[in-house]
Amino acid sequence: MVLSGCTRAGVCMIQSVFSNKSMEEVTESCKGQGLRWMQLQPLLSESCLVEDIIKRAESLGYSGIVITCDEPNFPVRYSTMKESKIKNDVIRNPEVFGNFSKETNDRIFSSESNFHSEIKKKMFEPISWDWVDWVRSITTLPIILKGILNPHDAEEALKHDIQAIYVSNHGGRVLDSVPPTLYALPEIIKAVNGKVEVYVDGGIRHGTDVLKALALGARAVFVGRPIIWGLACNGEDGVFDALQMLGDELRAVMASTGCKRTSEVTPDVIRLASNYHS
Repeated sequence: MVLSGCTRAGVCMIQSVFSNKSMEEVTESCKGQGLRWMQLQPLLSESCLVEDIIKRAESLGYSGIVITCDEPNFPVRYSTMKESKIKNDVIRNPEVFGNFSKETNDRIFSSESNFHSEIKKKMFEPISWDWVDWVRSITTLPIILKGILNPHDAEEALKHDIQAIYVSNHGGRVLDSVPPTLYALPEIIKAVNGKVEVYVDGGIRHGTDVLKALALGARAVFVGRPIIWGLACNGEDGVFDALQMLGDELRAVMASTGCKRTSEVTPDVIRLASNYHS
């Protein structure tokens, strides 16, 4: 339903490797249409699984691989610990991890295993540039690095044949005290210097937020929670409506700032707080 709504709205959908629907099911739902990218978690000890996911994505018409760089492990979230107890029989249900085969689920999550401890084993090490190079070596699809906040990382990424940088702080849910993405974006734009496209997400709720991101140099702006809210309210139509609302708001605020097209949205249309305080 998410892809259908995104396709109707003419926008890209990034599918999580941990989604409950497989790539095959998602592709079939829209008869192979729609701009689809595949998100990839750096499961460092599961190279065969990673390679399988990439090859399937290629064969199904996905047009990009989004590597999540900023979640090498599960963060300590005390509220989550208190509120959710995930049972092994639920995790091992093929409806939970749709992109994993039953054999993979059975191997990774044995009847004696614990979900969090097993995933930690697979995601314990921070992602390395060598791993990015390995992914680059096994696919011709564009690679987008998601979770970049440091301009030095952005500069280093340019040396590893990636096609875009995705500025994200994972909603502030992985590492406390990280900067808002709109604060980090200008430094990333400066470091990249137009050599690759730069995308951003994080707290985008209104058309004014989209305008700010575009004005600061983002080539594309992604949203998460508004899509979930729309999906919860009215399924595919709700997803479409949420995206339409953002588009309508963006067009309205562009008109208010004298911009006829997104290419006219420049830093001149916004003022930072630093402009008013010494």
